[in-house]
Amino acid sequence: MRFPGPGRRPPAIPFAAKVEKLGTTKFQSAYGGQDRSPSGRLVIYVVAAQGDAFLPAVRDEAARSPQADYNVAYVPHSWAQLNALTIQIARDRARWRERGIELARWGPDAASSKVVITLRSYTAAAERELLAGYGPDWVSVSPTSRKQRHVFMSC
Repeated sequence: MRFPGPGRRPPAIPFAAKVEKLGTTKFQSAYGGQDRSPSGRLVIYVVAAQGDAFLPAVRDEAARSPQADYNVAYVPHSWAQLNALTIQIARDRARWRERGIELARWGPDAASSKVVITLRSYTAAAERELLAGYGPDWVSVSPTSRKQRHVFMSC
């Protein structure tokens, strides 16, 4: 890390980074993640039942941050909950493979407040099993398959 010379200020931390830090450290049960809208405006996802303390903290940061332009959208699940489910799905990967379901990738999606799962080869039956296993309020399965790429190198 470089430090500024005498009389110089360190670079300002962007508002989005401040919100993320607040959400992932102090307000884990209220922070549902964040994203940029098509217009470039920050969208902060908030768990409605938990936002009473988090939203004032966001407003305080916005007041101290130049050009803090944001919208709030309410979601049912926190980013911490979605991350925990993402880790659980990783642990369950071998079990799904034994059942003939090959997971290609998975991860939290703040906008839908779900963990999105992509399969190597999508089938409606696999989707039904995953939804039954984790709950349709917690996961969604992409109908697009993701084929594994093989790279061959010669030495």
